[in-house]
Amino acid sequence: LACAYHEAGRGPLAIAEHPMRKPNPGMLVEAAGRLRLDLSRSLIVGDKPADMDAGRRAGLSQGWLVDGEASDHSGFRVSPLRDGNDLDGLLAAIEAL
Repeated sequence: LACAYHEAGRGPLAIAEHPMRKPNPGMLVEAAGRLRLDLSRSLIVGDKPADMDAGRRAGLSQGWLVDGEASDHSGFRVSPLRDGNDLDGLLAAIEAL
């Protein structure tokens, strides 16, 4: 899924805080419905703190942030990945499931 809504959008797409726009959880909730996913048993891998916020708001318990820092907010655990090529870290994310 991708969100077309943005503060720089034109016409009806010019919505900065649309429910589908991260850090809102709309895209994750929509994907869960379409794919019959249990978000409480899912994790998110992203490259921006907004990705982690969306995961936390959607009820996920953990996320993996590329070039990020480890943290734990309200039971949502963020683990760092060194970069997009961090195969060991991605394997750890998969094994965490």
